[in-house]
Amino acid sequence: MKRFFLFFAIMPLCVSLFAQKLSVDITGIRNNKGVINLAFFTCEKSFRKEDPDFYRIVSKGRLSGGRISVVFDDIPPGRYGIALLDDENEDGKMRYNILGIPREGFGFSNYYHTGLSKPRLNDFIFDFYDDKVIKIRVRYM
Repeated sequence: MKRFFLFFAIMPLCVSLFAQKLSVDITGIRNNKGVINLAFFTCEKSFRKEDPDFYRIVSKGRLSGGRISVVFDDIPPGRYGIALLDDENEDGKMRYNILGIPREGFGFSNYYHTGLSKPRLNDFIFDFYDDKVIKIRVRYM
């Protein structure tokens, strides 16, 4: 009987761990080919190795005017940077031309990268402990 009451006492705490919502508004998508890959990073080392803590794939089925909005309610609280890949050929990786310039779109959470070198995670990291809206503008070169 004690376990029964303990379960109902703890249950609201467990539900509240993932109760926050992460809204991601993506703009500047040039076409409806492929999918959008969102890679979540928590440290610079994993970002440099392109080894995300986890990722989400977003269908372009709801693409309208180059824009998609998606809401996640299963992301654990923490500190993240999101790197976006407009994976037009759905191979899961960035394609480059012979000069090493990306052929597919990319973007970062709340940060529009204008340089030619890869940004640092600190440029686009954010805290996620309450409901949050992140904006990502896709860049094509």
